[in-house]
Amino acid sequence: MQYLVQDIQADIASQQSELMSAGYTPIVGVVSRKWGKQRDDDMDIETPEANKYYLELANNGNSAARDLELWIGVYYRFNRSKTYFSSNSVPLKRTQEGTWWPTDVGGALSESEGTTEFVAEPKLRKIEKSSLLKRSKEIDETEIGEALKTIYNDGVNEVSVVFSVTYKTATGENQEIEVGAYQEKLSRLENHDWKLYYAQESTIKFDEIKSKSH
Repeated sequence: MQYLVQDIQADIASQQSELMSAGYTPIVGVVSRKWGKQRDDDMDIETPEANKYYLELANNGNSAARDLELWIGVYYRFNRSKTYFSSNSVPLKRTQEGTWWPTDVGGALSESEGTTEFVAEPKLRKIEKSSLLKRSKEIDETEIGEALKTIYNDGVNEVSVVFSVTYKTATGENQEIEVGAYQEKLSRLENHDWKLYYAQESTIKFDEIKSKSH
């Protein structure tokens, strides 16, 4: 009898979990995306400002999306440099923050009929390669334009970059929305002061680049 009760309780818990998951689901969509360069026509706009990524998001679900972040995936062929740059996630922050909003974590988006603008500052993780005696370790985060410049100076001329929005549901599930994929010759970006606004959208599928990303 005790085993039977435990089985019934397990079934009920499973059903409640499924109902909760179905009943509290954010449905987030990307309405528009824009580089900082597109928001400012100034030719002398600084590269970090030009490379900020602005996203207009909507949530048509029935619960809040939390820990909104921009994931930046990067792929290129390594060389003999002692360091390399790896994929990274950075917080998505509201462009019009209230005093209640924490600025050092990924944002949240409640369900509503309108849209909300978020901004991220894309950065890549700088990694020191492993050696016989040491493991690979992260050195710091580097603004993506500066990272691409360093990669180019190390002798690499082609890089693929993908962006996605990630967030958590009310039940703690991780969700991802594909945003964009770019493949560019770094010699061309050098001529544009490393502003990704000038990068070409990639014809390669998002998943293909993501699977190769470091």
